Amino acid sequence: MTITLNHTIVPARDKEAAARTLAQLFGLSFEGVSGHFAPVRVNETLTLLFDDDVDAFESHHYALYG
Repeated sequence: MTITLNHTIVPARDKEAAARTLAQLFGLSFEGVSGHFAPVRVNETLTLLFDDDVDAFESHHYALYG
């Protein structure tokens, strides 16, 4: 059985601005805010869900390469 990461929540101060910036940097499309999150589909299996409804920012590390 193969395990695949489907999505993860990325804390941001401004979810829409952060999603738009990441999409632009990596040549991805950003379709706008959807419900509570600002999703950016990275590939056929992974979506980053940006969220700005956070009280504190913990340390996170995301290693993306293309």
